[in-house]
Amino acid sequence: MTGSVVAPEARLSPAQRLEAGPMVADLDTSKWPMKLDPERYWSQEFADLERDRLWPHAWQIACHESEIPEPGYWFEYTLLDQSYLIVRGNDNEIRAFVNACRHRGNALCEGHGHSARLTCPFHLWQYELDGRLRRISDEKEFGACDKANLALIPVQTGLFGGFVFINPDHNAPSLDDYLGDDVKALLEPYRMEELIPLGFNVSQSLAANWKVGIEAFIEQYHVHAIHPQVLTTSDDQQMHYGFFGDHNVFTVAYAVPSPRLGKVTPERIVKGFGSMAEAIQGPGALNPMEELVTPYRDEAGKIAFPPGISVRTLFQQANRAAAETDGQDVSGLTDNQMSDAHSWLLFPNTSMVVRARETLLFRFRPDPSGDPNRCIFDVVNYQWVPPKDREKLATPHNWVPEDHSLGLVLDQDREQIPRQQRGLRNRGLKKVVFARNEARIGHFHQTLNRYLGIETAS
Repeated sequence: MTGSVVAPEARLSPAQRLEAGPMVADLDTSKWPMKLDPERYWSQEFADLERDRLWPHAWQIACHESEIPEPGYWFEYTLLDQSYLIVRGNDNEIRAFVNACRHRGNALCEGHGHSARLTCPFHLWQYELDGRLRRISDEKEFGACDKANLALIPVQTGLFGGFVFINPDHNAPSLDDYLGDDVKALLEPYRMEELIPLGFNVSQSLAANWKVGIEAFIEQYHVHAIHPQVLTTSDDQQMHYGFFGDHNVFTVAYAVPSPRLGKVTPERIVKGFGSMAEAIQGPGALNPMEELVTPYRDEAGKIAFPPGISVRTLFQQANRAAAETDGQDVSGLTDNQMSDAHSWLLFPNTSMVVRARETLLFRFRPDPSGDPNRCIFDVVNYQWVPPKDREKLATPHNWVPEDHSLGLVLDQDREQIPRQQRGLRNRGLKKVVFARNEARIGHFHQTLNRYLGIETAS
């Protein structure tokens, strides 16, 4: 009896298939808009089209379930002038509601907090955590009032990877359909539901269109110019790409230098780890690689690795060992995933840099004023910590001033993004063009055009 032959690619995990997938030279960009009218970044008419056709119909991340850890916790998510409440009920279910009292529309809550019920501060109407109207002040003044028809207005809600997604459109496809099987298969092994916000969990205003912001986080072409300090520790050129429905991703190899630098010694790579630690944590930060390479240094301090050992393999092994010591399950992750980042765009407005032990989320929302030249920038660093420490270590969300530093690397982006917006507003600029290694931006705009009902020019 002859057994069936399984193709080699069928035996690979989803991550391994992505890691063996197309690189920039393999991409066919002819199907995506690679030249655009800059007006879509500053035109009020275009912003109004997005307000009507995109935001009321798109799934978007509102918060992480760790931010509403127990019954009674709630979190406000705002988009333009719309406000939604994400609430964990007494049955432990997570629901979302329009943040408006059914009496005269007063906003019920602001920011984040905890309460046994949701009470309108205007006239003290009170709602259960599942949205049911519980109490009307001076109820007799309303005559025959049917409380069942005055519950809070629900919003379509879904959970994936610990993130709470909402969609104002009850007729929109399900969250499962929106994400798709490939996206879920690639992200599930990271077990992001076990992460908590730790360190950065902030929002701030930026003087730029939300699209200018998100685009800065889905291409590596700018890295050599804006973030030269990362080139000794990450490869900004040899990414593998994946395009999955509305979403896209590429892999960024870490603990290896950029090919732009030519031959780089192990000593220089290790020094680069120290520079990155200081860029993120401040002066005096410990270099995480020094202890790992010490056994391989000779008396003069020069590093000599035996065959099969490199800074990259040491980094991967150390990450896996630390995870296993802490009790984190990383069995579903490849060695490359223990070091590298998968940089995602979850359409429309969220970029996630996903690593073995952390996820860095960047989200851009249009400004509440509706001004297309401003946006809200959200930065959340999610990390894995043991379950017993999660509640006490979780960093609550906070608003910070526009000039508040987010550390060297992010400050470089925050300075560049408004500068680009200023240039885009020049009326003499009729087209902007994308290089092949900015293909994810073309894919993003093709998806955006579909939501807006705009035909993509060939």
